[in-house]
Amino acid sequence: MKTTHIIGLLGSLSLVSLCGGEELRISVSDLMADSLETQLTELAGQNSFEITFTKEGSLPALERLASDESDIAVIAIPDGHAMPDATRYATYPLAYDIAAIVVNNDNPLGEVTISQLGGIFGSDETADFKTWGELGLSGWTGRSIKVIAAETDNSISNEIFKYTALNSKSFKSAVNLVDIATAEKVIVSDVSCIGLLSRKGDASRTKTLMISSGEGLPAYGPSVDNVHYGDYPLRLPFYVVFESANKKRIKPILSYLLSENCSKVLEASGFYVLPDTVRGQFSFELNMARED
Repeated sequence: MKTTHIIGLLGSLSLVSLCGGEELRISVSDLMADSLETQLTELAGQNSFEITFTKEGSLPALERLASDESDIAVIAIPDGHAMPDATRYATYPLAYDIAAIVVNNDNPLGEVTISQLGGIFGSDETADFKTWGELGLSGWTGRSIKVIAAETDNSISNEIFKYTALNSKSFKSAVNLVDIATAEKVIVSDVSCIGLLSRKGDASRTKTLMISSGEGLPAYGPSVDNVHYGDYPLRLPFYVVFESANKKRIKPILSYLLSENCSKVLEASGFYVLPDTVRGQFSFELNMARED
């Protein structure tokens, strides 16, 4: 856990209610904290107040909010996990981290199911795919599948993938772990390679596969809309959570977190952000909601 104090301004546009040296406490998932902390610091300017910024895991951040040690929590909640109590907390989606499945441009495969990915990458799955022919590629019967997964410091794409696609939650021994630059080079140079990356591949040299949740179901690629609405399954959502009764006092910071500026910062850090229409609707609801 890392806690810092920022004295400064988040810009005069909407921070009137936080003037006068009032403290605002924000607990942020360590997976997103660096992006937001930097931006909060850079935005210091005209309306002086104090921010206590705590960088920690999502569960401790939520516990800190529940014990009234924090005013806002920015946390990751995997799909299928329980959401914060809606009778006490308001919860807004903020952004997403993803895992992408990438192949060489000359590979004829265009989509894959979650269970097929398990058979390609997983250590103890129902299926065990070793050749492209086993995935139905005509003329590729004897061509072995070369499997790589990129390791990065600022993404947990491998963990997102294991949680979503693998029953065993672990890779088979044939999966080669490399840095992302090496992974991209190998995919470009080797038509037999399939890679797990933290971002879409270069469309001019590689192909990012669409993914289906099951046989016969529609397949989706990692577009902003598909990721937000959950059609693309290899995602980890991040949410802004706060006590509904506390909304009026912290509304200026909430407005910033749902702003276009914050969206651009998170996108530049590699996150998938909300569709503009969705973010605009949330901002509208926040501004129009009755303040008791």
